[in-house]
Amino acid sequence: MALANVCRAIHLYPFTEFCKVNGLSTTPSFKLFKLPTLLSYEDDIYIPWEAACNALGHIALKQGVSDFGARSVIDNQLSDCGDPLEKAVLSSATLHLAICKMKLMIKSELTNANISCSIANNQCCLKMTTNGMSFEVDAWSNFMLLLSVVRQFTGEQWQPKDIIMPYNKEPSAFIRSNFPNSRFSFAPYTAGFLFPSKLLSYPPLGSKTTLSKAGFESELKFIQNESMLPTEKMIKGLARAYTDDKPPQLKDMADILGKSGRTIQRALKTHGMSYSDVLDELRYEKASVLLKNLDMKISEISYKLGYSTTSHFIRSFKRITSMTPKQYRSSYFLTKH
Repeated sequence: MALANVCRAIHLYPFTEFCKVNGLSTTPSFKLFKLPTLLSYEDDIYIPWEAACNALGHIALKQGVSDFGARSVIDNQLSDCGDPLEKAVLSSATLHLAICKMKLMIKSELTNANISCSIANNQCCLKMTTNGMSFEVDAWSNFMLLLSVVRQFTGEQWQPKDIIMPYNKEPSAFIRSNFPNSRFSFAPYTAGFLFPSKLLSYPPLGSKTTLSKAGFESELKFIQNESMLPTEKMIKGLARAYTDDKPPQLKDMADILGKSGRTIQRALKTHGMSYSDVLDELRYEKASVLLKNLDMKISEISYKLGYSTTSHFIRSFKRITSMTPKQYRSSYFLTKH
């Protein structure tokens, strides 16, 4: 079980972009639910899932936006879902393989979600279920993620005839205008749709690739190995999201996750790490960038990264790189020139 329910930050991009385009303020709601007010959307950034959904719902409520979730993601394409998922889908020989990959990868995108794909009466039911909670913004984000994958094999205009949503209410005029011929049904904590099972054998549009059974199984094994989200990667991803200048201390991370510092340390220990190791690696990432700026003294970099002394910074940096910060800087500029 994951230490906490998190999602890749890229999944918030359509919502923050919608707010930006429509002049909606995100900062008060993000602060209220302890989210970073300035988000990076790189693939290794993670944020708490429940806090994100609550913040987006708060924006919609306080600023009077109906169908906020649907309006934010209705034009989403696969490229809006992040590079790892896009590459996995586009490299698939069939829709079936793409769905199998997505099922394995979802735990590195949204830790409390599960994707299922079942066939009955020549219809495939593709759905994503979240564990124990439903949010309108999350439902539409999950639905459009699934739909964007299928559309890589059917075309951007394809629409499902049967749509599943986690709330039992009549679709609004806005939603009806985008899915005029679709029937809507209710299932708790679930978003998805039905499509003809024959589509599973479709190749990506414009592709002529085929894949043997052995190749199919090999690809799935590779994706399974690559798609796990170990605790240390989750913690690093969260810490990156909350890092302006200095990475968050253990007590800050405990507050973000709603866990005790002892619980976090215990989870990291099973991977042979401590939270101090996580901080050192994140500081190294920032230090390796700052050291390329010759105008910054090493003592200034040390202070900026939150080290108590410059000697502590030098020891930590050398433990990771086997070089002092001065040697690293010299090596970088020697290689560059």
